[in-house]
Amino acid sequence: MNSVQLNLISAVDAVCAALENDILNLHFAPGAKITESVLAERYGVSRNTLREAVAHLIAQGYLTKIANKGVYVRQFTSADAQDIFHLRALLELEAVNKIAASGIFPAFLSEVLQQLESFDRVTQWDDYVRLDIQFHTGLVAAANSPRLSRLYDTILNEVKLCIYQTRNYVTIPAGTDASHRQILDALYAREYDAAANLLRQHIEQVITRYCNGLEAMKK
Repeated sequence: MNSVQLNLISAVDAVCAALENDILNLHFAPGAKITESVLAERYGVSRNTLREAVAHLIAQGYLTKIANKGVYVRQFTSADAQDIFHLRALLELEAVNKIAASGIFPAFLSEVLQQLESFDRVTQWDDYVRLDIQFHTGLVAAANSPRLSRLYDTILNEVKLCIYQTRNYVTIPAGTDASHRQILDALYAREYDAAANLLRQHIEQVITRYCNGLEAMKK
């Protein structure tokens, strides 16, 4: 009888995934204190497993540890958002430069964008945001630079966290699909300067929205 190879997930990985999901879906609010007793009751695993999972999410940017106080869900200011998305813009613009240098069209991005356009940005917010992030991640991947992708990964979780934490304060505008389409069309037409300018404008608008959203959260 042939054996079946199973992809097993460790308890630590399972808790990491569950805790990340709880943070993104605001079960644990921005700035909330995270204690082992609460996590143990919610996930039913050992303290050692929890400590490993918490350490991993601190490294990933979802949690922050304050000396002599404890562990908290990372909470952003408008200055944080401006810094995060400014760095995102720099890395994505570098991706456009590398795509221009190689002349290779990122054809798979068209499929991602078609899926994105099939979702309603209001009633299917989670799917829309997931594919929006996938589009921008795919743009960086299309540059075919492992180092650039690694750098992008270091801020991606903070990008996600900022987006999810402000979901009740930031509306995805109706022109988002068109903005992505214009960037992609410019790339396919090899109009790389135009693609870079469109991308720059797109992210500048994003920065304004999330800075305003974070300010609104304070009120």
